Amino acid sequence: MEPRGRRGLRVVRTPGSVLLRDEDRDTTYVLNPAAFAVFALCDGATPAAEMVRRLSAAGLPGADAQVVQLALQDLAELGLVAVDPPADRVSRRSLLQRLGSATQAAAQLPVVEAVAGWSPVAGAATVTVTVGPGSSFSPSSLTLNVGDTVAFSFASSPHTVTHGSGCSKSPNALFDLGGSGSVTFTQSGTYPYFCTVSNHCQQGQTGVITVKAASPPPPPPPPSSPSPPSGPGR
Repeated sequence: MEPRGRRGLRVVRTPGSVLLRDEDRDTTYVLNPAAFAVFALCDGATPAAEMVRRLSAAGLPGADAQVVQLALQDLAELGLVAVDPPADRVSRRSLLQRLGSATQAAAQLPVVEAVAGWSPVAGAATVTVTVGPGSSFSPSSLTLNVGDTVAFSFASSPHTVTHGSGCSKSPNALFDLGGSGSVTFTQSGTYPYFCTVSNHCQQGQTGVITVKAASPPPPPPPPSSPSPPSGPGR
């Protein structure tokens, strides 16, 4: 059986990690880029060797047979991936020793953690951006608050929604969607995006999302002055 990832999980992309929300178990799984790159390929038809090839071709972290196996082990232990158990398990310690520098290892080794519960920003909104028809995003400009979510709904294809500017993908792209999906913004900033297909970007298929920091809570009211005592002669 080739690795098959669980479906029906809410995906929230944040800088440096991806959150998978399981509503039934009231659990959130935190995956680093190396772990999510493997999880995204677990379609039940792609063998581990092909995952390594695709990760290498795309320049993604974890393009190594043992790194992919370690990711599958971690994902399977948390019930996120169904896969036949390997004949020999991969040791994280041996991988660290083989990869050498701590910096390189940190970028390549998968990290998967389970966190109980879910803490969305109170009052957060979800806004829909329609991709297509034609070379368009509608609306192409949005201003949101930290914690808000943008749901990209594809009305036509082929298109992508790729974080970057000047028709170039950002080195630390927060999102790169090839189909309908959502992105939750957890940090303030400006997030330009575009379509990478053909010359769509040059034709104007670009957009920008501006995320504002949350406003501080209003100060508490001043304490009330005590009432004068009442009594005879007053």
